[in-house]
Amino acid sequence: MWRKYRDILPERRHFRVERSVYLEMASSGFAMATMLCVVDMGSVIYQRAINGLGESLIVAHTAVRRLVGIFMMPLGSIATAYSTFVSQNWGAGKVERVKRSMRSVMAMETGWGLFSASACLLFGSLMARLLTGTTDAYVIGKAVLSLRFHLLCFPALGLLLALRTVLQAMGRKIVPVLSSGFELGVKLLAGLWLIPAFGYIAVCLTEPVIWIICTIFLIAVFGVTKPFDLNREKKGAGQNDRNRKTESRP
Repeated sequence: MWRKYRDILPERRHFRVERSVYLEMASSGFAMATMLCVVDMGSVIYQRAINGLGESLIVAHTAVRRLVGIFMMPLGSIATAYSTFVSQNWGAGKVERVKRSMRSVMAMETGWGLFSASACLLFGSLMARLLTGTTDAYVIGKAVLSLRFHLLCFPALGLLLALRTVLQAMGRKIVPVLSSGFELGVKLLAGLWLIPAFGYIAVCLTEPVIWIICTIFLIAVFGVTKPFDLNREKKGAGQNDRNRKTESRP
């Protein structure tokens, strides 16, 4: 290998530490961790308010959360895979590939959301009975009510995940954190005032309203900031080429 394949062997320059790369990775990781922590904090406070509604509603809500989690798995998996794809192509300056793939991913996310909504409308009662293990009409009715509100808004959730993933993968950290902060604020409002005041209907509406408003917000951000501006990306691609040429010099 030393004699015939020396071109593929690492050299001293390949082991140089690039502080800018590590700083970028650390800032991206902290931004994503902050976003997840903010969302989870809101969910804890939100759940505490639900626990005060009574045993029957807790059973209904628990069943809904499990079903929503099951139907959300494909949405999250597509978004996670897309994040890697966008990061690689954005770093390589392949803006058109990112734009084309974004349309495809948004179509897949929206398609799964429509399928989930259809499944809820057709089999919501059956799914609630299977998960709760009860035939109590009150529990089943409340579970189906919440399930319909959530799954009918899954197309908006799919768009939200796709747009948020694109921004994170492109290194735009502020906007996803802001949208998560808004989610925290609404869940705090729901947990401290809306749920005690309006009861279970506030539980059914809180997350769907968050998904719709955050999706509108991210669409507005894309419209205003135009992250796919080709003039900017040509400059970025030119800078990447210059960096690669500099690194390739002995």
